[in-house]
This record gives sequence, C-alpha cells and structure tokens, in this order.
Amino acid sequence: MLSITNFCNMKKYYYSDGKQQIGPLSKEEIQSKGIAKDTLVWSEGLTEWTKASEVAELVDLFPNIPTPPPLPEQKTATPPPIPENKTVTPPPMPKPNDIDNESKTKPKKKIAKTIGIIVGCIILLFIVVRAIETVQYNQWKEEYNKALESECNYPKFYLSLINMAVQDDNVLKGEIKNTAKHHCYSQIKIEINYYDSNKAVIQSDTYTIKGTYAPGTTKPFEVQIRKPQGIRNRINWETRSATIIGAK
Repeated sequence: MLSITNFCNMKKYYYSDGKQQIGPLSKEEIQSKGIAKDTLVWSEGLTEWTKASEVAELVDLFPNIPTPPPLPEQKTATPPPIPENKTVTPPPMPKPNDIDNESKTKPKKKIAKTIGIIVGCIILLFIVVRAIETVQYNQWKEEYNKALESECNYPKFYLSLINMAVQDDNVLKGEIKNTAKHHCYSQIKIEINYYDSNKAVIQSDTYTIKGTYAPGTTKPFEVQIRKPQGIRNRINWETRSATIIGAK
C-alpha cells in the first residue's frame, strides 16, 4: 500500500521559466533546478499554475516559509495509483505578452475612437454648411425671381432716355440707360408727344428702337422721327417730349 509521502514523491511537476514550461520532473528534480518561491508550477490536482511557495508538497523547499503539518494518514482509503502510460497535460502556461498586448490595444482603441469623433464632427460640419448654403441660395433665388419679374413687367422703372437731341434731318439721337440688375432689354418702344403753347398734346407718335441693352449699361440710339402732320399742328407746334412706354 502506498503512503501519502510516497504518493507525493511520485507526483510529477512542471515549472515555467517565463518562456516555456519544463517537465515533468520529480520533487527532487524540481529542487535541483533551484526554483524560486514565486516560480509558477503545476502538477496533477492543481487547477491552474501556482507559485511554488503555495504548493503544499513543495513548501519544504523554502526554509523561510513555515511548513504545514503533515497530512494525517488515511486509514480507510488510499489514493489510487497514477495510471501507467497516462499523459497528464498541464493547462496553458500564462503568457506575459497578454498584458502587454492589452496595454497596447487600449491606446489603439482610444486613437480609433478619437479619429471617429473627428470624422463625425467633420461630416456634421459639412452637413451644416451645406444646409446654410441651401437656405442662402433659396433666399437669393427668391429675391432674384422677384427682381426679374419686376424688371420684366415694369421696364419704364429701369429704362431712361438721356442726352437727347434732334438733328436737322429729324433724327432723334441720345442714350438709353438700363438700371436693371438682371434683365436685358430689346425692342424698346418710345412715345414722342408734340405740344402747343397751352401744353396740350397735338400729336403723338410711337417708335421701336431695336437693340440689346444689358443690365447696368448705357447705350446710344437714334431714330428717324416724323414732323407734326397737318397745317394746324405745324403752325401750333412749339415743344415735344420723348418717353419710354414699353420694352421686351
């Protein structure tokens, strides 16, 4: 019958040098390796790698650590022998690089999070800018359409005749000034009125001046006009005026 002491002596141990696991070794072989108190060891019966100073069977290898009392003899039962040819596989040895990898992963995650926040802010800023531009464009378009509609419907407010003079051959010359901001006029209609001494209109004639008058420009024109018709009108005619009455 095997005693507890003999059973312990038959146990095989593994220990880690920080890079690899070494074993299986007997207790005497473990002792010959000169392991330290905090050297990680494992043997059958242990659930995980444990410091050598915390393994009961190895405590006596370290004189400065109190040795626990011997286990009482088992009178009723003895531990079964280790089956022959049984391969005992220790659990995976702890990897020192795991902690390093974890410490390296955290900064990477933090950097990725920061980059994500920056990209999100840039996208949000782009959306806000686009929204502002859209609002400003809609406002401008609305104002443009209103101004263009006014310029198209009321050309007399934006066109004026300046520097007019009638030549001896009854050619009216002058300039047409376009103060509109958007509309380009053509086929401008003017009206010439003849007045007597009492400021009464004795004759009215209309003429169409063809040309292109761009916004904010002043362009010369000339038109052949007619003299007052009839003897009465010719005798009573003293003054005349020219005004713009329409345009396209």
